[in-house]
Amino acid sequence: MDGIKQQQFRQQQEAIQNRQTFEIRKANRNLREELDKLKDKNDTAVVRIKNEYDKEVAQTQNELESKLQKIRRKNQKMLAEEEKRYEKLLVETKNSHDSQIAELKLSQDKEKEKIERDHQEYLETARENFEREKIKYEV
Repeated sequence: MDGIKQQQFRQQQEAIQNRQTFEIRKANRNLREELDKLKDKNDTAVVRIKNEYDKEVAQTQNELESKLQKIRRKNQKMLAEEEKRYEKLLVETKNSHDSQIAELKLSQDKEKEKIERDHQEYLETARENFEREKIKYEV
Protein backbone atom coordinates (compact mmCIF):
# COMPACT_ATOMS: atom_id res chain seq x y z
CA MET A 1 0.00 0.00 0.00
CA ASP A 2 2.82 2.18 0.57
CA GLY A 3 3.59 2.00 -3.14
CA ILE A 4 0.04 3.14 -4.05
CA LYS A 5 0.11 6.00 -1.59
CA GLN A 6 3.51 7.07 -2.87
CA GLN A 7 2.23 6.89 -6.41
CA GLN A 8 -0.89 8.90 -5.50
CA PHE A 9 1.29 11.38 -3.61
CA ARG A 10 3.60 11.68 -6.63
CA GLN A 11 0.61 12.19 -8.90
CA GLN A 12 -0.75 14.87 -6.57
CA GLN A 13 2.68 16.51 -6.51
CA GLU A 14 2.85 16.39 -10.32
CA ALA A 15 -0.70 17.77 -10.54
CA ILE A 16 0.21 20.59 -8.13
CA GLN A 17 3.43 21.23 -10.02
CA ASN A 18 1.56 21.20 -13.37
CA ARG A 19 -1.05 23.60 -11.95
CA GLN A 20 1.66 25.90 -10.59
CA THR A 21 3.49 25.78 -13.93
CA PHE A 22 0.22 26.55 -15.72
CA GLU A 23 -0.54 29.42 -13.32
CA ILE A 24 3.00 30.79 -13.69
CA ARG A 25 2.70 30.62 -17.50
CA LYS A 26 -0.72 32.25 -17.29
CA ALA A 27 0.68 35.00 -14.99
CA ASN A 28 3.64 35.44 -17.38
CA ARG A 29 1.23 35.77 -20.34
CA ASN A 30 -0.87 38.28 -18.42
CA LEU A 31 2.23 40.26 -17.44
CA ARG A 32 3.51 40.10 -21.00
CA GLU A 33 0.14 41.40 -22.28
CA GLU A 34 0.18 44.21 -19.72
CA LEU A 35 3.76 45.08 -20.63
CA ASP A 36 2.85 45.06 -24.33
CA LYS A 37 -0.15 47.29 -23.62
CA LEU A 38 2.00 49.67 -21.56
CA LYS A 39 4.68 49.66 -24.24
CA ASP A 40 2.09 50.44 -26.93
CA LYS A 41 0.56 53.13 -24.73
CA ASN A 42 4.00 54.64 -24.04
CA ASP A 43 4.96 54.43 -27.71
CA THR A 44 1.72 56.21 -28.62
CA ALA A 45 2.37 58.85 -25.95
CA VAL A 46 5.94 59.34 -27.19
CA VAL A 47 4.74 59.72 -30.79
CA ARG A 48 2.03 62.18 -29.69
CA ILE A 49 4.48 64.21 -27.60
CA LYS A 50 7.03 64.18 -30.43
CA ASN A 51 4.39 65.39 -32.89
CA GLU A 52 3.30 68.13 -30.50
CA TYR A 53 6.92 69.15 -29.95
CA ASP A 54 7.62 69.18 -33.69
CA LYS A 55 4.49 71.25 -34.25
CA GLU A 56 5.52 73.67 -31.49
CA VAL A 57 9.04 73.92 -32.89
CA ALA A 58 7.69 74.62 -36.38
CA GLN A 59 5.30 77.24 -35.02
CA THR A 60 8.07 78.91 -33.02
CA GLN A 61 10.35 78.85 -36.04
CA ASN A 62 7.63 80.44 -38.19
CA GLU A 63 7.07 83.15 -35.58
CA LEU A 64 10.79 83.84 -35.33
CA GLU A 65 11.15 83.99 -39.11
CA SER A 66 8.22 86.41 -39.25
CA LYS A 67 9.82 88.61 -36.59
CA LEU A 68 13.15 88.43 -38.43
CA GLN A 69 11.49 89.52 -41.67
CA LYS A 70 9.84 92.46 -39.86
CA ILE A 71 13.17 93.49 -38.39
CA ARG A 72 14.86 93.19 -41.79
CA ARG A 73 12.16 95.33 -43.43
CA LYS A 74 12.49 97.90 -40.66
CA ASN A 75 16.28 97.93 -41.04
CA GLN A 76 16.03 98.28 -44.82
CA LYS A 77 13.63 101.18 -44.39
CA MET A 78 15.96 102.76 -41.85
CA LEU A 79 18.94 102.24 -44.17
CA ALA A 80 17.04 103.85 -47.06
CA GLU A 81 16.15 106.84 -44.87
CA GLU A 82 19.75 107.18 -43.70
CA GLU A 83 20.97 106.90 -47.29
CA LYS A 84 18.61 109.73 -48.30
CA ARG A 85 19.73 111.81 -45.32
CA TYR A 86 23.39 111.29 -46.16
CA GLU A 87 22.78 112.08 -49.83
CA LYS A 88 21.04 115.31 -48.80
CA LEU A 89 23.88 116.11 -46.41
CA LEU A 90 26.43 115.41 -49.16
CA VAL A 91 24.59 117.69 -51.59
CA GLU A 92 24.40 120.44 -48.97
CA THR A 93 28.08 120.01 -48.16
CA LYS A 94 29.03 120.17 -51.85
CA ASN A 95 26.87 123.26 -52.34
CA SER A 96 28.44 124.87 -49.28
CA HIS A 97 31.89 123.97 -50.56
CA ASP A 98 31.11 125.36 -54.01
CA SER A 99 29.78 128.53 -52.41
CA GLN A 100 32.92 128.93 -50.32
CA ILE A 101 35.09 128.36 -53.40
CA ALA A 102 33.11 130.96 -55.34
CA GLU A 103 33.45 133.39 -52.43
CA LEU A 104 37.20 132.76 -52.22
CA LYS A 105 37.55 133.19 -55.97
CA LEU A 106 35.64 136.47 -55.85
CA SER A 107 37.78 137.63 -52.93
CA GLN A 108 40.96 136.62 -54.77
CA ASP A 109 39.78 138.38 -57.94
CA LYS A 110 39.12 141.55 -55.93
CA GLU A 111 42.51 141.26 -54.23
CA LYS A 112 44.16 140.72 -57.62
CA GLU A 113 42.39 143.76 -59.08
CA LYS A 114 43.43 145.83 -56.05
CA ILE A 115 47.05 144.69 -56.39
CA GLU A 116 46.98 145.45 -60.14
CA ARG A 117 45.40 148.85 -59.46
CA ASP A 118 47.99 149.58 -56.75
CA HIS A 119 50.74 148.43 -59.09
CA GLN A 120 49.39 150.63 -61.89
CA GLU A 121 49.20 153.56 -59.49
CA TYR A 122 52.75 152.83 -58.36
CA LEU A 123 53.91 152.65 -61.98
CA GLU A 124 52.02 155.84 -62.78
CA THR A 125 53.51 157.58 -59.75
CA ALA A 126 56.94 156.28 -60.65
CA ARG A 127 56.50 157.51 -64.25
CA GLU A 128 55.35 160.91 -63.05
CA ASN A 129 58.31 161.12 -60.69
CA PHE A 130 60.60 160.05 -63.50
CA GLU A 131 59.11 162.71 -65.79
CA ARG A 132 59.51 165.38 -63.08
CA GLU A 133 63.09 164.40 -62.46
CA LYS A 134 63.73 164.29 -66.18
CA ILE A 135 62.31 167.78 -66.59
CA LYS A 136 64.49 169.03 -63.70
CA TYR A 137 67.62 167.73 -65.37
CA GLU A 138 66.66 169.03 -68.78
CA VAL A 139 66.12 172.54 -67.60
